Amino acid sequence: MNLQYEERLKCYFEVNDIVDTDKQCAILLSVCGAACYTLIRNLVYPAKPVDKTFQELCDAMRTHTSPKPSEIVQRFKFNSRVRSSDESITA
Repeated sequence: MNLQYEERLKCYFEVNDIVDTDKQCAILLSVCGAACYTLIRNLVYPAKPVDKTFQELCDAMRTHTSPKPSEIVQRFKFNSRVRSSDESITA
């Protein structure tokens, strides 16, 4: 889930005095598109999306869309770095 989308939903909840987490979850699931709902459902499986809170759904989407970089890949990139001829060692 896009961080901007989450922020906009939180503003909507604040303006409309929606503090019940069940209602927040229901609103999120009713306004997201079919593809987004399917992704959410797959991310929280075997639980149902309606059994999760708004924040849990947002966290699941955020973890999926912004995964932690692989340590092995980052190490490979670091070790395969080649200095160009016009670049100093300190740079």
